[in-house]
Amino acid sequence: MTETPTLAEAFTTAADGRFTMGGSPRYVALARAVAADPALAAPLGSGEVAPAHPPLLFSAVQCVVRTVGHPLADYYPTLGGTREPDAGLVEAFADLVAAHGDRLAALCADAKPRSNDPSIAAIIRPALGRAAVAAGGRPLALVEMGSAAGLTLLPDFYDYDYYPASTGPSGVTGAGAVTLGCEIRGEVPGHAELDIARRIALELDPIRHDDPAAVRWLLSGIWPERTAELARVTAGLAALDAATIDWRAGDFFEQLPGALADIPPDELPVVYGSSVLCCQKDRRAELPALLAAAGRDLVWITKEHPEHALALVTDDPNPFEGDHTVVLTSVTYAAGRITEVVALAEVDPWGRWLDWRPTVMRPRSVG
Repeated sequence: MTETPTLAEAFTTAADGRFTMGGSPRYVALARAVAADPALAAPLGSGEVAPAHPPLLFSAVQCVVRTVGHPLADYYPTLGGTREPDAGLVEAFADLVAAHGDRLAALCADAKPRSNDPSIAAIIRPALGRAAVAAGGRPLALVEMGSAAGLTLLPDFYDYDYYPASTGPSGVTGAGAVTLGCEIRGEVPGHAELDIARRIALELDPIRHDDPAAVRWLLSGIWPERTAELARVTAGLAALDAATIDWRAGDFFEQLPGALADIPPDELPVVYGSSVLCCQKDRRAELPALLAAAGRDLVWITKEHPEHALALVTDDPNPFEGDHTVVLTSVTYAAGRITEVVALAEVDPWGRWLDWRPTVMRPRSVG
């Protein structure tokens, strides 16, 4: 049985882990400081320690800094700061915790870290284009599971820059509000036009773009150095003013059947999600049959670890064997029966690169 980590262990892991705070020098420094002095994490309370506690505390701290004005902001490029990490960073952090401990504690008790980086749309976009070609002239009805703020429901709003590693980003920006860059490994995917008839968001706790507190909390989850991500999220939120999103608040397993039933027969539903099944250990095996029960043509696109999605619809082995593999998969249903399973690409979990090598798999019968 895995033992519950101590605060010191949780923050040490956050500082050292490859997929935690390692990309943020400021958060690494603060995580090490908290590991050395767990009193700095007092706003988290005295309950059981969880892996989400380091990002929760740092989100709460940034959220408070966004509203009170504090010297800690001088260290956060996302808040206009220019100072590099030094001894003053930890001193400013400790001062904020001491001065605003009650407010931080309230945020840590009532909230959870949130994110919605539009860069994931650069990973999903080629799969949507493939579905558009298969639609045979029917417009698409996008149904996103785990939509957060709905920013990945705007694939036709963003511009895209797919570039080989040898050349790097082109630096060319189109007419859209923001260009999403993605390194291409393997083949270059096609880019079919999208005719989107509707956008349905399935989200347990929607982040409404017109709710200042919800938006502030979303922005506070962006690491201090990630100014480009801040620009992407801000542009996506602004685009929601002109977008029509059909929000279905609640558990997406429960909301999905009704959402599919409400889509007219002349539209092709495209159900998709990004890293949403990893936390659905006891239920994810239900999803292929749940989609089949709709009894209609549709496409299901996933960006997940292969055991969380691909293995649910085929007995063939995962064709991608890279470290920490995440696979972009497309599953086509015709009248409720799976007719095609394609492992489209190995992808970076954060949308930085796409290794497009479509591999047809043998579908498993479901339903």
